[in-house]
Amino acid sequence: MPKFYSELQEASFENLSSDPSSSVGGKVWRNTTENRIKTDDGTDKRALIRNDNKAVIGNSGTAAENTRLHRGGAGIFQHVPGDDATAEGSLATSLNQVSTRVENFTDAGKPSAGNAGRVLYITDLQSFLGDNGSSYAPLGGGGGGGALQWIEAALAPIASVENEAQVYNFEAAGTQYLYADIRVPTTYLAGRQIKMKMTYYTPDTSGTALLTALATLIITGTDAIDSVTNQRTSSNSAATVSGAANLLRSAEFDLTDASGAVNSVAVTGGDLIRIRLTRGTDTATSELRALVFGAEVIFS
Repeated sequence: MPKFYSELQEASFENLSSDPSSSVGGKVWRNTTENRIKTDDGTDKRALIRNDNKAVIGNSGTAAENTRLHRGGAGIFQHVPGDDATAEGSLATSLNQVSTRVENFTDAGKPSAGNAGRVLYITDLQSFLGDNGSSYAPLGGGGGGGALQWIEAALAPIASVENEAQVYNFEAAGTQYLYADIRVPTTYLAGRQIKMKMTYYTPDTSGTALLTALATLIITGTDAIDSVTNQRTSSNSAATVSGAANLLRSAEFDLTDASGAVNSVAVTGGDLIRIRLTRGTDTATSELRALVFGAEVIFS
């Protein structure tokens, strides 16, 4: 076997128009038809370097079955079929599937947010989180609870049908209450704010309108059903009434603070939140019509 100890200058690989039919382990050549440097491992013939600077993964003789690594733009990495001819720096429209797993962390051990688009799997909560650049939020949203089932306890507003809709009529300067019990989903991620949204309208075209909510946290296994230990009044303010009469309006109520707590007590999955809805201090003179099925709770 020859050995070389001096400098090798101006050497080139053997140029072949097609791959050798025989197999010789360690043989290296240049396939001039494919413009590739190839080697033989004794069983398979494999390409080492492509002169078009495109990295292809896979050894299928059908190029489309392989995967090419492609820079679609600044900071954009794509997996495309091996025969995709999209120019570097342009987004390819034909993408290969990728099978992988995202980073795994406990909720307490996850990295700080600040990398928008990053996805984590939180092992102790069995949930996925997405980084929005400043904080983490559950993927797919926390979901809404659909229409609430309001309970007409003492001093409830009058229920009626108006404009082909069932509504509750909250009197001006009155003391009327509606109640609803919301069970916090077991998949709820502690520390996320819980809100309620609802729709209402008024015949008035001026003044202000205010519906407000009192949230009572009843902790499963700790509090009695009639507990009033941990309560929080929503911080929403009166809305200006303008435009057409009976204009459908939206109100949002923060049932917890921004950290998902009621009276500084963290809400957890399985707890109960009792909502008491009432009309606050405003200047609209007509009754506020709250739609019976126009409210939902959002677990963000």
